[in-house]
Amino acid sequence: MAISGDFDHLPFIDLTRILAHQTGTLFLRTAYAGRSVELHLDRTELRGLYVNGFPINEPARLHDTLHTLTTSATGTFEFQPTELSALTPHLKLPLLGLLEQHGMAALTEAQLPHPDTRFQTVTRPPEPPAALASTWTQVHARLDQGSSAADLASSLHLPEVQTRELFYRLRLAGLITPVRAAPLNTEDRPMAETKLIPPTVSAAPEPSPVRRLLNALRRFTAVPGRA
Repeated sequence: MAISGDFDHLPFIDLTRILAHQTGTLFLRTAYAGRSVELHLDRTELRGLYVNGFPINEPARLHDTLHTLTTSATGTFEFQPTELSALTPHLKLPLLGLLEQHGMAALTEAQLPHPDTRFQTVTRPPEPPAALASTWTQVHARLDQGSSAADLASSLHLPEVQTRELFYRLRLAGLITPVRAAPLNTEDRPMAETKLIPPTVSAAPEPSPVRRLLNALRRFTAVPGRA
């Protein structure tokens, strides 16, 4: 399934989660400091990474590229599914594991979710990373029904910035997802707010005085016996 879009609407982290069961090539037009990036993916494995057409093999530059994509990818993307034999692999790395490592690095304010944005546990959460296992045990029940970083900070008596960082890492690990606001319509309202109005038959409108006068003249001047 071909996929295209913009990182303004779908973060790189979420995109890799969507592609976790796909094999093909992910093209990023200007994601890496204005340069193009090409990732060859085989499900959760990174099989190739190219910047402006050149393969990236050095560990330091490889990690720098992935860190930049994880924290500040911009521009448009396009994924084209292909057979594994059509790729040109030169790597064999666990992409999601590498992204989780970069998610554990120091975060900037711009990366953190808004304190009032509500998140909830995904339908089938994966096994949490070891660094998050104990924390996940403490908070996942609160997130099953949805919670914001501000709410969690208040209930656990933690600094708000700490719970925002936690939400970022939980989302990176694929454990939580933002709660999307549903549009309000009549079907979504509680029954108490919905007024059922029975159908009514509208009465004929009362004729105006002028209309009554014309009708009377028409009857007065009518020829007897004519319908």
